[in-house]
Amino acid sequence: MVAHNTMTTAINTTTTTTTTTTTAAPPVPAASTALTEDSIAQSLAQDRPTIDAAIKTFMIWVVARSLTSSATDEDDSTSWNAQDAQPATVAQASSISNAEALAYARIVLQATNRFQFDESLKSTSKVAAVTAQVWNGLLASQQKPARFLGRIALRHAWDGIVVDALQKAAEQTDTSADDSSNNKATLFIQEFGQLLKEYKPRSSKSDASAIRKEKDSNAALIWDEPGVELERRRERRQLRAEEAIKEEALAAEEKMTPRIEEIIEEEEEEVAAEEESSS
Repeated sequence: MVAHNTMTTAINTTTTTTTTTTTAAPPVPAASTALTEDSIAQSLAQDRPTIDAAIKTFMIWVVARSLTSSATDEDDSTSWNAQDAQPATVAQASSISNAEALAYARIVLQATNRFQFDESLKSTSKVAAVTAQVWNGLLASQQKPARFLGRIALRHAWDGIVVDALQKAAEQTDTSADDSSNNKATLFIQEFGQLLKEYKPRSSKSDASAIRKEKDSNAALIWDEPGVELERRRERRQLRAEEAIKEEALAAEEKMTPRIEEIIEEEEEEVAAEEESSS
């Protein structure tokens, strides 16, 4: 009840009619829809997963991935891949322990809950301005934005949060904030931000054909509802496996067809020869 009242109070700094709910909601309305402060604030309040939940999911995923990374992946992945335009990942740079991942996640979480929007955002987009008001309203209520807000709000705040987080990571690991080549804390923070920017919501009503053509999305593992991306991956692999079996069966059939035709032709010739000799 306290959490509910706190979020409502923060939102009411922007609108007097918004109430909160814990159910998932679509992103902020598209530009073609009339954007009101109330609708934006409501979307922010309903955006799930929350930031702290996403950070926890990312932390668990990074540890699990590092445990299964091959030595080959670790050897050649600490440099920038110009072809894919993707930075090295913390799991690829070297193994990461539970304690390390927890420490890095705490850096991101604390930087998030320390961050405060400045007044300059009021002159930017309406979505950014409302986000700033709701975020700062939570801070004014001595509450943590990461507990109440999700991806939409974090997208607007991340550029400021990452500066603080990288500085804290540099202090804790005794290295420069600009030196990201072998700093696991820095890579952890950067990859979380990369997945935040990469994430694109996908329709939950995609048909089998669309799902089969999709690529695995690590960003969706973090920002989709829990289990959704894993289920889509299982379904995608099953569909592709079924398709491969059908293709193999078709190839085998095509390969056997000429031989079957030859056998039939030989049998017909034998029958004709027998009929001719008997007459």
